[in-house]
Amino acid sequence: MENQKDKGFFTSDIKIASFLLSKGVSICETERHNSRKVTFIFERSDKTTSLIKDYLTDKAIVNPRLLFESFENLKSIIFEEIKL
Repeated sequence: MENQKDKGFFTSDIKIASFLLSKGVSICETERHNSRKVTFIFERSDKTTSLIKDYLTDKAIVNPRLLFESFENLKSIIFEEIKL
């Protein structure tokens, strides 16, 4: 049986997801729980782990334009019910 943690990094937090997407981490897939809740599944790698650590310790640096574009793209996935 495959462990979900081996499959990728799972988050429903649109802010962390936007950050990862803006830093070039690929979304592998999404899981829709209802019309307003989606779990984003990102590729799991050392880069992903490092970026999450930087985000959580306030050491992350990001291009604001890319961050906001990523945020808007993820909102589209959530509210327009786009499936990856």
